[in-house]
Amino acid sequence: MNTPPNHKLWAYCLWPAVAMSLGWGLRGFIGGGPLGAMIPGAMIGLLLCFLLGLDKNTSALVAVFATVGVGFGGQMTYGQTIGFVVRPEAFGWGVLGLTVKGGVWGFIGGAVIGLGFIQRQFPRRHTVTGLVLLLLGTLVGWKLINEPKLIYFSDPLVKPRAEIWAGLLIGTIFLLTHLASQRHAKIPLHFALWGALGGAIGFGGGGLWMWLGKALSPDLRWVSWWKLMEFTFGFCFGLALGYAAWLRRNVLLATPAEPDSKSGRSQSIGWVLLITVLVGFAALWLETNLTINSTFTFVGVGLLIISIYSERLAWQAALTVTYSAFALDLAEYFYKERKMGDAFTGWVFVFTSSLAFGYLVAKRVRSGEPMVKWAFLLVMWTAVLVSVAKTLMHPPPFESFGLVQGIFFLDTILLAVWLRGKKSPA
Repeated sequence: MNTPPNHKLWAYCLWPAVAMSLGWGLRGFIGGGPLGAMIPGAMIGLLLCFLLGLDKNTSALVAVFATVGVGFGGQMTYGQTIGFVVRPEAFGWGVLGLTVKGGVWGFIGGAVIGLGFIQRQFPRRHTVTGLVLLLLGTLVGWKLINEPKLIYFSDPLVKPRAEIWAGLLIGTIFLLTHLASQRHAKIPLHFALWGALGGAIGFGGGGLWMWLGKALSPDLRWVSWWKLMEFTFGFCFGLALGYAAWLRRNVLLATPAEPDSKSGRSQSIGWVLLITVLVGFAALWLETNLTINSTFTFVGVGLLIISIYSERLAWQAALTVTYSAFALDLAEYFYKERKMGDAFTGWVFVFTSSLAFGYLVAKRVRSGEPMVKWAFLLVMWTAVLVSVAKTLMHPPPFESFGLVQGIFFLDTILLAVWLRGKKSPA
């Protein structure tokens, strides 16, 4: 039995909240949708592993499960739901919709994160079955509730959006039911419920910033009310997950993990990079080109199934694929918004920079040096630097973007200072 590092309750609550608030702000700025949501997912997964002092193999799995698990929720549309909040006649419905969608986001994200924590404690086939049921349940819920708009939180008349919140909810219930049948549902359900609480409070409450902004506009044009909503959502979501980890900190380390005899230590860096590039670009292409409403559910389930069979590929899926996603957002901004280059040169940039990023990750894993703290700082600083590049290229006026960038740097420095000098457990 391992002994958790001696971090206080406040550390478990504050730093995951700050990290996920930062990650969520970055998600809305350097990448939308499920690909962008991988940013806060990767950051919260890595930071929880650091706080708990988990071993490297378990940390790799928690990182990728958190990255994909939070990414799943990014498939939900909520722009029109937020629009209801600023309309007096639809205010209540808008707040309810955001609360439900935030709760579902936290529910599926927490459940998948919890599954990552216990993944190495039972046969992989149970995880594969659970993930397939998650996918099937998502399709069932979407078909029965979302597609016919039985409960609909978007505008049914003006450009109605395809919702998927019920699909994600039913898919998570399918996953948890399967885990319960195998007596492995305690930890995933624990994180799912706390995630749902944090997500519901964060998104429902965070949406009130939009109402306040409407009431005060145009006096405070320099304030980005949308970003304040995202920061609030991320803060509450991260706080809830951090508190959930603190509550189960001893349990998460109490059960010996099965040795991972196929972790990939014998694989060459070149082979790992080849697989990473193929898998990563397939994921990006599918998500950006297919129009089905649950594309990322297929992509995410595929990434997780691949990752559970190799520690090295798990690290690459969590880190390099996340980087590739926001590198693609930057490339698209250059050639679509700034008319610099074209799609081909953009994809070349994504390919070459992702290759370099993946090489750094593969080299670090192969070296045997501690990964968790290094990986967290790598994702955080890379994402923040990409946000700086985008801010500098943004056409005037960008007063609110300057404020947002200042918050990015403040959160980044706070996290970096706290981590400085602290030994990475794995």
